[in-house]
Amino acid sequence: MKRILSKENFKKLYLEFIAAFLGVLIALSLNGWVDSYKETKFIKSAYNSIYKSNLQNISAADTSIVMINNLVDTVSKYMHNDEKSLSDLIKMNDGIHIRSLKKMSIHLFRDSKFITKINFELISAFSDLEESYSSLKENNHVRLISVINNSLFSKRYEEKYLLYMTLRDLSGAMAGLVKNCKRVNILLEKEGIKPE
Repeated sequence: MKRILSKENFKKLYLEFIAAFLGVLIALSLNGWVDSYKETKFIKSAYNSIYKSNLQNISAADTSIVMINNLVDTVSKYMHNDEKSLSDLIKMNDGIHIRSLKKMSIHLFRDSKFITKINFELISAFSDLEESYSSLKENNHVRLISVINNSLFSKRYEEKYLLYMTLRDLSGAMAGLVKNCKRVNILLEKEGIKPE
């Protein structure tokens, strides 16, 4: 009886199987490498976006802090003056100057597969930054608008003191945002993001 699988046929079949197997392994490796490259590129792009937003927010917040502190000084100076209303004090400072802040791109990493590729210290810094941004937007701005709307023409000490405290809180919250923006940017620089 003739052998169906001779040694030569077995070697050929074995070499074809090894070649096909290696081809599949190489294809899977390349696919994984391409996916990893795309993920890394996306993360670096998001990091750059966050870095640039932070630089803009630091500048805007620093300018706002100076303007708010000028108004705090004005309110403090005229706190016991019964002739000046909140409106007068705000006009003396040419209004309340709060520069707008750029929305962060941090939400890109929340609940995503990329979270595992970010070091814990950076995740913590992102969380602190997002919290300070939200607090500033939701609590302090709303409270300031409420104080002004309810007491704009009041000349009473209590309303002036409330405006004074609200402005100080707002200034402090902005200073906290600046601190967190700088912390995130330092960590991003450690990740290879360069200032332009």
